[in-house]
Amino acid sequence: MKKILFILLACVSSYAYSQIDSFDFGVIGGPGLSIQYGNYSLKSERAVAPRGTAGIFIQYTFNKYLSLAGDISFCQEGGNLRSGNTPAKDLYFAYHLNYLRVPLLLRFGGGNKVHVYGLAGPYVGIFLNGTGGRNGNFAGTVIENVYPIYYKRLDGGVSLGAGLSVPFAKRLAFICEVRNNVGLVNVDSQGNPGQINSTTKNYSCVFLVGASYKIGFKS
Repeated sequence: MKKILFILLACVSSYAYSQIDSFDFGVIGGPGLSIQYGNYSLKSERAVAPRGTAGIFIQYTFNKYLSLAGDISFCQEGGNLRSGNTPAKDLYFAYHLNYLRVPLLLRFGGGNKVHVYGLAGPYVGIFLNGTGGRNGNFAGTVIENVYPIYYKRLDGGVSLGAGLSVPFAKRLAFICEVRNNVGLVNVDSQGNPGQINSTTKNYSCVFLVGASYKIGFKS
């Protein structure tokens, strides 16, 4: 009985050791553009705005073609709304929305020294805080804490994109990605009179760079 237990323990330990290099940890972040879309004035008056993303991730690699990654990232969303009451193009209303985003991404691709991959998967966003204010001639007019007056707490959607990973040391790799984050949840809380039954969704396109660290190596 002791021999059997010893053999089982040895097998489990050997398997765990052989799999430990399947995990990668890393940091990732970068600039991007954000916009809101929907069925209200967003159709004709929306405009993109510069935003950013930064976070950490963990990745499990099944084989050289397929892996599964999860992020926890601080993300800026929102956008600009051009004024519909004046021909002046420099008057617009800007929303700066801060989210904690958690995507679950399937990465698929291949390559030898340079690994090129596509990525796709769902994400959940938690609205942390935000501000809104007029720019141009209305600079300085700011509405603080736009939740819950204008925006709901939860967001959700899908992330689609592509990237590459380039090893530059035994355990380290450089990562570069382009992601499109398409919001599928109406985040409008109907708190603005005149926007009853309106739909507002987030969209962002971000350029991300980072580094990953591989834990352990197979013999």
